[in-house]
Amino acid sequence: MSFKYLITIILCGLLWCNLCLSGLATLEDNGDTQPLKTYNLSVLAEGSKQGVKIDPPATKMTVKVEIGQGSIRCGDANQTYNCAPGKPINISYEPSEAVSQFWGENQSEHQYRLRIDVYEVAGVGKED
Repeated sequence: MSFKYLITIILCGLLWCNLCLSGLATLEDNGDTQPLKTYNLSVLAEGSKQGVKIDPPATKMTVKVEIGQGSIRCGDANQTYNCAPGKPINISYEPSEAVSQFWGENQSEHQYRLRIDVYEVAGVGKED
């Protein structure tokens, strides 16, 4: 194996690690998994708070900012999060704490849109 080839492999490995740490890449196998249901939540500007009902309640979901600059507060009955573009939030709960509503609160001058992908629901689980 040539020295150039070895250096290329090392650099690619370091680049992959940086992508994983920055949230642009993940080692989890979610790429081929299709959500059971997808919700879009528009959060209007200037102090607006909107929510969406999750039915059936979710035990595993991912929240992504599709439209918006900066970050906004978002959450469910169990926890509050900081939703920001390029930083998906993976949420998992036990069936007894399943999420039935998700909200976003926007204090900025720009509208936001959140995409909520549900992968498992209480009592059903994921399809195999």
